[in-house]
Amino acid sequence: MAGPSANISILTMDISIFFLLLMLIQTPLLSSSPKTFDVLRGSSLSVEDPSDKLVSLNGDFSAGFFPVGENAFCFAIWLTRSSAPTVVWMANRDDPVDGTGSQLSLSKDGKLRLTNSAGITVWATRTAASTPLESSKLQLQLQNTGNLVLNHSESGVIWQSFDSPTDTLLPQQTLTRISTLVSKSSEVDCSSGYYKLFFDNDNVLRLLYQGPVVSSLYWPDPELSDPGLAGRSMYNSSRAAVLNESGYFWSSDHLVIQATDFGVKTHRRLTIDRDGNLRLYGLEAMNEGWDWGFKMKDPPDWSFGCEAEFNIPCNQSHGKLSSFVQLSHFHFYGYDLEFLPNVTLQHCENECLTTCSCKGFQFVFKADYGGYLCYPKYKLYNGQLTPNFEGDLYLRVPKAGFVYNKTLDAAESRLN
Repeated sequence: MAGPSANISILTMDISIFFLLLMLIQTPLLSSSPKTFDVLRGSSLSVEDPSDKLVSLNGDFSAGFFPVGENAFCFAIWLTRSSAPTVVWMANRDDPVDGTGSQLSLSKDGKLRLTNSAGITVWATRTAASTPLESSKLQLQLQNTGNLVLNHSESGVIWQSFDSPTDTLLPQQTLTRISTLVSKSSEVDCSSGYYKLFFDNDNVLRLLYQGPVVSSLYWPDPELSDPGLAGRSMYNSSRAAVLNESGYFWSSDHLVIQATDFGVKTHRRLTIDRDGNLRLYGLEAMNEGWDWGFKMKDPPDWSFGCEAEFNIPCNQSHGKLSSFVQLSHFHFYGYDLEFLPNVTLQHCENECLTTCSCKGFQFVFKADYGGYLCYPKYKLYNGQLTPNFEGDLYLRVPKAGFVYNKTLDAAESRLN
């Protein structure tokens, strides 16, 4: 009898050990703060702890307090995959909070509130609920799309950041009749700037400069008596525009924007920049990281232009390491390496690929020459977009792929 009793005792001990191990494994998960994950339930996020933030399950986006100046913070959402955080949404861009005591919390009245060190509410969600919603039934989740969503266990979605964009539209986010993209003031000032993208009363998606003294529409061309002359329609009152992750932007007024690498699924954003231009950006893998490709030489002063954040090696195989992005109707004057008349596009590409200093080439049709002219460039200065220019610029980029929108001719034409 001793044998079976011993076996039963061993089995009982094994089961006890199993449950003890199971409890040890589960305990950290049960006691961990939800602030380090994608969901916040019945609690708050503090400005004083940089790690106190929400992170989407795919790790692409973070939401928390973002520094915008000395002892100044905004509650924001940013893309974490780029080499430097790229802010895509802000709650209090025009009213930053200080770095002590400020917090974002789920309040007892069922709202999301941002308070400063004095306890003053500087921003809160606008909910349509007729009765207060218990905070115990609320949860704030940062989704994989970059959308920050406030859910109620019984009422469903009661607020989401996608409904109130700042200067950026993300894939799957819809611009509507009641939402507007507003540029930031400067590279170092994230407050509301002077340029806006919105649906006008005639159902047309427009760009507006609204300065401290004057305001004026500048895109589509305000001199056009009929938006139809710019390919727009006034007869769809739905007023909706959306971008997808493949690089396709569609608007109910028949505006269509398509990225050069359309079809490639990557991180994208449509942003109204501080200079008033509407730009479609894409993220590419570079140097074991992710980046947008180019940067401004002098962030406070965009007149200095931009420079590449990549290098194309110059060796016997350098031609295999780069390719070209076609920028339709772009004209860059001067700084030619040479002039090649009556050549094919392939010939012009090869000339640039075999020259280390070639940054790209101008390819232009000239009837009086009876064919195409090739101008390889060693610098890209004096650039402008002219819709009636019968030529294209082919920008040299790493062959791994670079995203640049070549169809924003109307939005960029204000630079002429």
